[in-house]
Amino acid sequence: MAQKTTYFDGRAALRQFFNRLSQAHKYIHFDGGTAGYFRTWLWPKRDGVYKYMPFRSPSHLRMHQRLRETGSARCYYERNGHKIFFSVVSSPKYGHLQLANFESEIR
Repeated sequence: MAQKTTYFDGRAALRQFFNRLSQAHKYIHFDGGTAGYFRTWLWPKRDGVYKYMPFRSPSHLRMHQRLRETGSARCYYERNGHKIFFSVVSSPKYGHLQLANFESEIR
């Protein structure tokens, strides 16, 4: 019986890789819930403005209320077993957050 030859499909592998990468959203956690996720390829780790996709959630609402009341909201995201904490200090326009004060915590 002849053995079936299989070929490596580079395009399919690349498509699968990018699908997995796009599903690995960088979720923004605040006050016990998820406020949204970052829409950037790289993980935020320096002060600056980053694009994000807000969720219509109580956490997102509370994050913006805290931002208005106190001038900042302390959030975090998880990466490789670490929690990375940061402060949201403003939202210059829809879908953008200005971040500062990054700190890492090892679990």
